[in-house]
Amino acid sequence: MIDFTSIITDSLNDYWGGIKARELGVFWPSEASTSAPQGLIGKCHRAIFYSFAGTALTNPISGKATRKMLAGKSIEQNEHLFAERAGILAAKNVKTRKNFGDITISAEIDAIYARDGHQVIAEIKSIGGYFAMSEVFGTAKKPGHPKSDNLLQVILYLDIFPQYQSCLLRYIDRTDCETKDFTVTLRKVGGISLATVDGEIQPDFSLERILDRFRLLNSYILANTLPPRDYRPIYSVTDLAEINSKLKGKSKRLCDWRCNYCVFRDRCLKEEKVYGNH
Repeated sequence: MIDFTSIITDSLNDYWGGIKARELGVFWPSEASTSAPQGLIGKCHRAIFYSFAGTALTNPISGKATRKMLAGKSIEQNEHLFAERAGILAAKNVKTRKNFGDITISAEIDAIYARDGHQVIAEIKSIGGYFAMSEVFGTAKKPGHPKSDNLLQVILYLDIFPQYQSCLLRYIDRTDCETKDFTVTLRKVGGISLATVDGEIQPDFSLERILDRFRLLNSYILANTLPPRDYRPIYSVTDLAEINSKLKGKSKRLCDWRCNYCVFRDRCLKEEKVYGNH
């Protein structure tokens, strides 16, 4: 008997293909990161370096993850239809580039909403899972907040598209389709461009620190030098002891959560054991 389920799963596991050729010095907002007092926020330099080097994927995106991503795309497309029906969709999938000296950011925003002469960037994100929902929608003890990676992206969008003064960052729960909206702007404070969320300044999220990180990454790429790891793909005994002490229990995780989803994790594990911020 033919196993149609396995055939579909195998096809999804290879849905995205391999790494595509990259243009030197050109980065995407989704690759942004920044340093903060609590540690690094955002994407790992080593993983992006591998993509520029054309390194073969050692941990391809799973069929499950592919379904989630495609479901997110469908949700985004539906939001475009809703906005168009409401008469506020001015444009969608708007692309542009901006040069920042030795680096270039290539951006594509989801949509532009407009009404009565007022225009905003609209970014649509779908999320699921307890931790993501708690972070974004909040809990009884802690108010919701945009995901850090999304906030980094929006900071770049607001600088690259200065004609729009704010961004509507909308989250949609993939399970029950509940929504949560945030208004994000950029504000100059002491010469630094800081993000605000619903009017509240976010001191750890500045345009300048994001660009500094991109420039550092670019220097590694141009020198063909492997960057240090920004996260831990496997915990040492010392790491686990420290984590368990903070949790007051036993952690089920064996690595930093980003490494669990990295398509180069096994390759990274074979490299010299250097931990960027650890």
